[in-house]
Amino acid sequence: MKNIFQIVVLLAFTFFSMPAEAAEDIQQVINQASEKCNEAEKLGFEWAYTREMIISAQKALDAKQVKIAGPMATRALHQALNAIKQAKYADEHWQDFLP
Repeated sequence: MKNIFQIVVLLAFTFFSMPAEAAEDIQQVINQASEKCNEAEKLGFEWAYTREMIISAQKALDAKQVKIAGPMATRALHQALNAIKQAKYADEHWQDFLP
């Protein structure tokens, strides 16, 4: 019985532990997303849900939910980068919108 308990505990640590490298990588993506979101905000093109996604990714990472935090942080970074692209496009093509 004691051996079964030890195996269960070992398996729990194996499945629910988060490698430090993964947490650091995700934190780096969250930081990049936050920086790019701030840049998009300065350009006047921050998208509506990007900051909420960054906050949710950080909360998931703090709760060690790597499978949620990683993809959410990546999506937030892509949204922020696309917002910056949108701002650059609007700046270069503003004449196209004139009658």
